[in-house]
Amino acid sequence: MLRWTYFLIVLTILIICSLTFGINDPQPQLTSQQLKASTHSFYRQQQQPPDARATYGPRVSLPREGIIQQPSYGTEQILQPGYQYGDPALMPPDHRANYLPTGPGISSVAATPDRMYPVQAGPIHENVDEVTEPAKNSSKYSIRDEIFNMITSAKNYERPQEGGNATVVEVNMRVLAIFSIDVRTMDYYVDALLRQSWSARSLAWAEKPKYKNFTENIVSPRLKEHLWLPDLFFRNGKDGYLHKLTLPNYLIRVSPTGDVLYSQKITMRFSCQMHLQNFPMDKQRCDMNIGSYGYTVSELKFVWRAENPLELASNLQLSEFETPKTFDLEDCSANYSTSTGQYACLLATFLLERQLGSYLATTYVPNILIIMVSWLSFWVNVDSAPARVPLGLLSLLGILTQAISVSSTLPRVSYIKAIDIWMIFSIIFVIGVLVEYAVALTVLRRKQGETWHEDVRMIVHEELTRWCAVCQQQQLSQLQNSQGLSRGQLEFCEEMEQLLTSQLIDDNKEKSKPRRPPGLVESEIDRYSRFLFPACYLLYNCFYWLYYLVLVNR
Repeated sequence: MLRWTYFLIVLTILIICSLTFGINDPQPQLTSQQLKASTHSFYRQQQQPPDARATYGPRVSLPREGIIQQPSYGTEQILQPGYQYGDPALMPPDHRANYLPTGPGISSVAATPDRMYPVQAGPIHENVDEVTEPAKNSSKYSIRDEIFNMITSAKNYERPQEGGNATVVEVNMRVLAIFSIDVRTMDYYVDALLRQSWSARSLAWAEKPKYKNFTENIVSPRLKEHLWLPDLFFRNGKDGYLHKLTLPNYLIRVSPTGDVLYSQKITMRFSCQMHLQNFPMDKQRCDMNIGSYGYTVSELKFVWRAENPLELASNLQLSEFETPKTFDLEDCSANYSTSTGQYACLLATFLLERQLGSYLATTYVPNILIIMVSWLSFWVNVDSAPARVPLGLLSLLGILTQAISVSSTLPRVSYIKAIDIWMIFSIIFVIGVLVEYAVALTVLRRKQGETWHEDVRMIVHEELTRWCAVCQQQQLSQLQNSQGLSRGQLEFCEEMEQLLTSQLIDDNKEKSKPRRPPGLVESEIDRYSRFLFPACYLLYNCFYWLYYLVLVNR
């Protein structure tokens, strides 16, 4: 019984010691799959140059001559199948190109002193010769990575042909939309695909024996950070941006022969110096001026691509202008020189012809109707001032309001525009209607004054006749009563007879003249105006439209 007690005490002490101080885990036994992986990694490592093997860190021996590779770069972590152990980005450039990546059919095992982690699961082969098609595809991916690393080396930051001839960059644009053409700010917006292509022999791999079988293009957005790019800018550009939905809209593609394509989707706001003398029957020439910001023509040349240098979208529509059917392309490098040197210059010019339909509907036709309404005053009696004056004033107010509305949408320029001439003559015609009414009313008032004078003369004539009758009656009474009139009475009666005689003579002259009714003169003025004003306005319209639609366009 005592022996069993001692045995239990010793056993308890051993258990406590093992729990307190710990026992090192024995090296795990590798399965056959892991042994195959380590063996395969060994063969792959043996095929690499000696300088590349050193980048894999210390070796740990395994059964069956297997080698566990422990990369010396990156942090230690448990990796999921299909991921590299270690971070290749942390490796020096000279080792990164020789780093053996894992992939389908290529497996390796990473280990630490106490743990072992499988990096890649998949088909495992004892010998490299037994690797089938998946392994060949992995080799293809490995070559692509090597080519990518070669392309992104530090030397490719330099301009192609650095120190030699000028780098030639071909430019091609596809215009997707032209919109927001503003005459006040004199600018317009363009949505376009801007494509640049050039040749960089340092990026070519088609002539290298190791990579000549890889004929695919290298396409990656990361190339933008590692390659030289032309410093293209728009001289007449006010602002713009690169589209970023759902990702930044740019493409960099490198072909096996070293040809680089750089494509972007951009929206730019260009300035356009507009000449508005013929507005709104005008035609504007707006351009896009492309140049190099820092390189002179001896270092960088921009040329239009020989095939389709500028393309317009088939569904291109402009809100206020006709869709441009033609455009002019020009190489203006010879004419563009500054104090810092001569720079590349490409010019694309659009001919924009304004559509007249919207201005006919909103300006010209309403203006004509207002003027025609003002002519209604010619059919209203001239003495009806409460009817004719408001009609003329309202017509003038409508024309002025329309002129102010049109001028608010146009810039302030030092010359007169076609629509300004139209508005000025419209105001003149409406004011002419008011002047005609003033003349007719003045003639009416003058005629009414003459009629009043005749009425006064008739009253005087009647009074003189009455006084003469009184004198004659007194003379007759004198004869009957044998009483004589005083000397003053006789003189007064004689003067009344003389005045009456002269008045009768004037009345006979006035009666000999044909008398017109009081409203006859002003009626003739209105009658003439009913035909004179429309005829003058029609003649003005013929000259206006003939000049701006026919003569100016020629």
